[in-house]
Amino acid sequence: MSTLNVTNISDGTNTTSTTDVVKGSAKAWVNFDGRTNTGGNCDIRESYNVSSVTDEGVGYYTINLTTAMPDTNYSVIVASGDNTPNTSRTDLATGGPVSTSAFYYVCFTNANVDTEVAQAAVFR
Repeated sequence: MSTLNVTNISDGTNTTSTTDVVKGSAKAWVNFDGRTNTGGNCDIRESYNVSSVTDEGVGYYTINLTTAMPDTNYSVIVASGDNTPNTSRTDLATGGPVSTSAFYYVCFTNANVDTEVAQAAVFR
């Protein structure tokens, strides 16, 4: 395997540092259907570095990473939605990372709800 060691990357017009690419890119992300439960897991539409989404109960999910983060100093961004008009939701990555390889996700309105489209991204 070869290693390319450069300071900047350019497309001929714009230039950015490799630090921006390495530190600014999502280390994991997932788009899944929170209403499904197949063998205890939600159906994943698409993902990167996510092995599974465990359905822990209504509106509660554990996102399991394929390759663990080096520590628990990572950030998680979550969002959800469906085709229900005028629905307001609050999504949380609760308690922060629970380990280097998993984090909890909670989706709720006035109570916890399973959602049609749930998304999460991890940055480190």
